[in-house]
Amino acid sequence: MPNDHEISKTALPLAAVIFDLDGVLVDTATQHGQAWAELARSIGVEPPPDLTDRVRGLSRLASLRIALGAEADKYSEQELSALAEKKNARYRQALTRLTPADLLPGVLALLTDLQCAGLRLALGSASRNARDVLNRLGISGFFEAICDGYSHTHAKPHPDVFLTAAGMLRLAPSQCVVIEDAEAGVEAALVGGFTVVGISGTGGLRRAHLVAPDLIDLNAERLRALHARRQT
Repeated sequence: MPNDHEISKTALPLAAVIFDLDGVLVDTATQHGQAWAELARSIGVEPPPDLTDRVRGLSRLASLRIALGAEADKYSEQELSALAEKKNARYRQALTRLTPADLLPGVLALLTDLQCAGLRLALGSASRNARDVLNRLGISGFFEAICDGYSHTHAKPHPDVFLTAAGMLRLAPSQCVVIEDAEAGVEAALVGGFTVVGISGTGGLRRAHLVAPDLIDLNAERLRALHARRQT
């Protein structure tokens, strides 16, 4: 089996890397989970104990339905949207405390390495707060394209978010690597035809083409090698 340094001469070159946001560049999953749980309890609903994990990578309304469970069916779509906005207000308040110190390990080194290697960078996130988060983290300048919750129609595991991000770069999925930390995101990228790196400290996300515990050991050379093997 070829190793990370054996690159096929016939492989299409890697042109871009598309990052998910929450859980990959910064861990705001806890803030999301707490905000959803607080919202649910404010209307008399006890959220599931694994709420934080279950809403990773999902859209607002999908997350709200998980937080409310069967109680969600008692609300109209308009009422659900209003509840989601209330949750977002709680979450945005938590975001005001974000700084570059909240970047996950390896993020800045990897972004710098990829940029120096001539690879283009994009964000593919369900978050409507993505631009604000990137600005607060001090890394928005790395990204040529930002596909956020306002930029695509269908939520993960539909591939829309990553296809839209690739489209913003005028690239095909076969020219891109996606880095994700959630099952829904990995599935979305696979369906879309992307090479996929899963970030999992527990060894999950086994459908990804490569699983790493974090971004520390990733670099342009390794991602190019992984991508090249996928093209053969």
